[in-house]
Amino acid sequence: MTSGVVFIRIMPTYICFRKMTAMILEKLSIIELEVKYNIYLEQNKLKAIRSIRELLGQIDFEAEVVPTDDIEKLSELLNSLKGRTLNEEEIELLRRLIG
Repeated sequence: MTSGVVFIRIMPTYICFRKMTAMILEKLSIIELEVKYNIYLEQNKLKAIRSIRELLGQIDFEAEVVPTDDIEKLSELLNSLKGRTLNEEEIELLRRLIG
């Protein structure tokens, strides 16, 4: 009879432990996705940095007037060098550089 009582007490604890474990694993998965997404965003920022650096390297500073205080004019110059419009990350980087 005592073993039956102990079994009943252990079973809910075991079920509770499994639920807690499942909850922890679910939270761990969510954290993993957040980290992966942040890595993705940071990689895009690195690409933007490399792109802007490359575009600035193409400028002949003796022949060109580089508008370092006007984001619109600088964007136009870099768009021209790139051959297409700057992407969102590149524009955001210019805002950080000039802003």
